Amino acid sequence: TQVMGNPGGSQGPEVHGITAGGTLVGSVATSVTNQDGSITLVQRPVRWPGGIGDFLTSDPRANGEALAVSPDGRFVVGHYRPPGAGTPQAAVFNADPPLNIHTLSSQPGSVALAANSSGIVGGYTFTSPLPTFYEPFFWKLGRGMWRPPLPPGSPNGQVMDITDNGLAVGAVRNLGVVLWLDVGGNDEIMIPVQGLLPPNAPVINGPVSINEYGEMAAVRVAGTTHAVFLYPTNRWRQVSGVIRTTATEAAADPAGAAAARRRSSWHRCDRTTALARPPSAPARPTVATGRQPAAPRRCVPAEVR
Repeated sequence: TQVMGNPGGSQGPEVHGITAGGTLVGSVATSVTNQDGSITLVQRPVRWPGGIGDFLTSDPRANGEALAVSPDGRFVVGHYRPPGAGTPQAAVFNADPPLNIHTLSSQPGSVALAANSSGIVGGYTFTSPLPTFYEPFFWKLGRGMWRPPLPPGSPNGQVMDITDNGLAVGAVRNLGVVLWLDVGGNDEIMIPVQGLLPPNAPVINGPVSINEYGEMAAVRVAGTTHAVFLYPTNRWRQVSGVIRTTATEAAADPAGAAAARRRSSWHRCDRTTALARPPSAPARPTVATGRQPAAPRRCVPAEVR
């Protein structure tokens, strides 16, 4: 265990993200004395590369938080509100002042909650002054902000995590936890995670994160809060080659209804070119043969552990 120091006499540190190399990002509280002698508490974004943290912005009166960082550490994201501004907006802390990525036209405020190493950012927009309406978004430099696929009549939600191989998870009103595939690509789709689980599985309704293998950590809130781990698996026969992240060819479905509903698993196993793991993810430990499985028509995730 290493105790991280606070920069500039600040206090109340909060850590929100970590890189693959162990750099932490978050926020600290600082006190600013106003002209009339009153004290204002300011939240400031911080990065801890080890030891004492560094402020990500130099303006002591600007509020902000670093809420996530890409695995390679290049993209630190969160929200930022300069002095005099009314509503915080999502920001990338790659410069000082940070890059304001603004918001969707219908919402004045925004918060970034996730970023991958390609610079794709995810989060939510909200109404002002109180965040009573949330709308999920993705953003990338050169493309700007866009709405992810959503079901009709359910615009409320937020993006919570994005992987380097184009998987994203979040929550959408009336659906709970959802999965987006091919984020930033030409075939971006949304899949309700609950519909991929066995009929008797508990309802997953809390915050969620995902890694490149499609493994999810989530929360079930039903009186008592429970941590839940979900991972892609098969329900008919296991395919040799990669442990845990496996695929299967589903039972025949002449009408194609089930395939249309599921469209894909975590890893787009409905494609003839799909493998049993994300294309850019490193291989899990393999079985003795070390052979890559044949491409299935579609995958059937998932178990709850």
